Amino acid sequence: MTHLPRDQNPDKFEIAVQKYRAKFLDSVSVIDVDLTLILSDYFLRRDDDFPLWLDSIFDIDRWASFGQKISWLGKILKHRFPDYEKRKELVNQLDEIRELRNQFAHQFSYEPTKVESDEGKFTLYSLKDGKLVPVIIEADFFAEMAAKVIFVGGELQKIKSLVLKDRKANSKISGNSFESSL
Repeated sequence: MTHLPRDQNPDKFEIAVQKYRAKFLDSVSVIDVDLTLILSDYFLRRDDDFPLWLDSIFDIDRWASFGQKISWLGKILKHRFPDYEKRKELVNQLDEIRELRNQFAHQFSYEPTKVESDEGKFTLYSLKDGKLVPVIIEADFFAEMAAKVIFVGGELQKIKSLVLKDRKANSKISGNSFESSL
């Protein structure tokens, strides 16, 4: 992730924010794909599961939302892998990442903020009740979110392994995994 220095002029800071935004959204898209792969490996246990999977998790007309995938993952971890001790932390961090992703991708635009002498801040704008509502975010927040993305990525790799082991032990499907068929 990009580090946003506080000592840059507003134009350079805006460019840094744009780069961070792009890298963050790219990272979240990887997390989204990882969630799809985990869910696919979890649910595709028999050959006759494929049509249901195609019409739900991988439905081209109605893709499962990022939030829905997070919810499903939390339920799978709670019920199938109750010993996975970081479940609540992971789901909470995924939700925080989802919220910022939605802000960056859907609801907000941004511009450099010139609030008195404060540097290292920018403003996101949300349209609420027909009015623009500013939300000022500090550059330090980016470092916190970058750490959450790294944590989540590592935990999802561990969960992929758990799901694949569980699937191999309980599967009646001809292939190894959805991921290996890509």
